[in-house]
Amino acid sequence: MYEYHLSDKLTAAGYLPLGQIMIAEAFAQGKDIELMCDSVLGGAVPVHLRVRTINGRIYAMMPRKRKIAVQPAGQPARIIA
Repeated sequence: MYEYHLSDKLTAAGYLPLGQIMIAEAFAQGKDIELMCDSVLGGAVPVHLRVRTINGRIYAMMPRKRKIAVQPAGQPARIIA
């Protein structure tokens, strides 16, 4: 599993490892996903992902992107409204 440097604080804030199950739950609820990423300048930056279905498969995609999906690799994420 991917180990994030702020994992203790993020777990307390409600973040879980991103996986296909979380993406499917967000799609079923009609909600987006917030992914925590490292910034180039140092620190953590939240990134919002849209959950879409393409050819019968569910993907978490960056906003305003139609071809670039995020690969679930255990990054800290949570379902948001």
